[in-house]
Amino acid sequence: MGRHVFFDHIEVYVKDIPAYGEFLKKVFQGGRFRIVGKTGTGMFLCEGSPAIEVKQKMDDQKPVCAGFSLPCLRVEGAKDFIENDLNGKVTKTAETDLGTVYFFTDYEGITWHFKDYLSRDKMLNW
Repeated sequence: MGRHVFFDHIEVYVKDIPAYGEFLKKVFQGGRFRIVGKTGTGMFLCEGSPAIEVKQKMDDQKPVCAGFSLPCLRVEGAKDFIENDLNGKVTKTAETDLGTVYFFTDYEGITWHFKDYLSRDKMLNW
């Protein structure tokens, strides 16, 4: 148990890498994005969140709920943020001890969920 382990990055596979970098800047209200690989792979960096490596998706690949999936963020006014800032449509809601969770699928077919509060709920605050 003496090793230091740090979360380096997660990966997302999309059709349009630069456009998704701009989408991530909207989601996180800032951050940096640049192409880092010879094949067009991009990297999004934002303080307080894991790095997101943005890679090219093959046409036949579809996002699935298996393995790592369903990115979750906490933001006040989540429904308004999804519908107005991200031009998304809420597809499902759920309730937690602190408030509502809104699910939406972005234009690349990736499903996200946003908790409509900033505090860590009982899932993380123990």
